[in-house]
Amino acid sequence: MSVAYNRFSIEGKMNTLRLLVWFVAIMLVPATVVESFEWRCCFPRGKYFGAYPIENIDAKGIVQLEGTWVTEGLCVVGTLDAECARIGCARVNGCAFLTNTTIDWDICINGKADLKCSNFQGVTEICGVVEAFNCIFEDILQIESSYVELNACSVEDLYIFRNSNCDCGPLQIVKIAHGTNVEGDIVFESGCGRVFLDRCSTISGAIYGGFITYVGD
Repeated sequence: MSVAYNRFSIEGKMNTLRLLVWFVAIMLVPATVVESFEWRCCFPRGKYFGAYPIENIDAKGIVQLEGTWVTEGLCVVGTLDAECARIGCARVNGCAFLTNTTIDWDICINGKADLKCSNFQGVTEICGVVEAFNCIFEDILQIESSYVELNACSVEDLYIFRNSNCDCGPLQIVKIAHGTNVEGDIVFESGCGRVFLDRCSTISGAIYGGFITYVGD
């Protein structure tokens, strides 16, 4: 009994020592590492906002909106991933992925824009590659990019700024396809534009600074 008691006593002391060492190690870990660990645990995809109203959002990194109503303004430096959201006005310095989202006023995106089933009620300004599907642009759509693709979209006027940050040459391509309707004009500031238009889509206005190529379905 004495030997067994001593063995269990020693093991108990060893376990206590291990816990003490673990606790000291945790206390010595830099705060930045702990904060990073906590951030990853709480926000596996970045800063997350759920289905509730919020007046303003000003954030950096990955911002995810799911059913969120931003009543005033949104400013993101990083990546915006919004689904079933409603936003007053927005500015994104980075990529934007919008699905089933409504922008009540103006939006400015400095990066790639992947837009699906969304409604833009104010001026939309994008500097980067644009791919849009089933979107409504109720005001002017202003883009600085070498490539724009609009599928099943409704657009008032489309203005393509001269591409100042591209080494791929002066030609700027706009693809109008799958039933997209451009109610107004398409203007290329550079004078080096090319529009690819399929048989299901229409352009009611004129094309300035570019030429049109008709393609099959």
